[in-house]
Amino acid sequence: MKKVTGQLNPDFVALLEMTHKHLLDIQYGLHAFNPAGLSSSGAQNVTKIVRYDTPDALGTVEGAGYFNSYAMTFETGDTLQVVSSASPDGGFRAYQVTATTGGTLTLARQEAPRIALQYFVNETDLAAGTPQYLRAYAPGRVVDHLAVVQTTIVSGGTLTIAQTTGGITGGVITVSGGALAGTALNGTTVPKTGNPGAVVTTGGVLVVTPSASFSGGGAISGEILIEPIT
Repeated sequence: MKKVTGQLNPDFVALLEMTHKHLLDIQYGLHAFNPAGLSSSGAQNVTKIVRYDTPDALGTVEGAGYFNSYAMTFETGDTLQVVSSASPDGGFRAYQVTATTGGTLTLARQEAPRIALQYFVNETDLAAGTPQYLRAYAPGRVVDHLAVVQTTIVSGGTLTIAQTTGGITGGVITVSGGALAGTALNGTTVPKTGNPGAVVTTGGVLVVTPSASFSGGGAISGEILIEPIT
């Protein structure tokens, strides 16, 4: 066999590299890019999953027009994963692109599965205003407080939530005197930004406190909902 010496033509090498990458795109659906913090996976003409890392708070990210400069990068159906390092309002959120019209990117937030920390306040504890303590088993942000009456409430009051390390804005449940078993109760809105007390760590302790006005008794079960932060 004749020995071949010398170097390959640079244009030929570039063509081989491009062809190899194209074959990988087709076989594995991989297509990477990183314009200004964006990176993605997904073959061309297939919906992509794009990650965006930012020091901005999630409230800022969800503001009008935040991603409009990237509108041409996306197609309807793509998924945008945002990781914010902001404290205390950072974390992870995912969005689906619903439209990319006229340079405007429209996103629909995809809610993450929530963690429910459940509690039960019996008649004795409710009448005495005894705090109930709950331990978080994952890092996250308190987003809601729900409850239901189990035994008729004699005299009404409120259920407030906090951490042993500090207060939480929102999540206050008001229970009317005479509320019957099966009455559904909703807490006030828990702001997702500007609410550092709502951010919990693994092992953090939450406390539910019945007000002293529940002196007549009754029983309530409830749950504190936590949105995971990854």
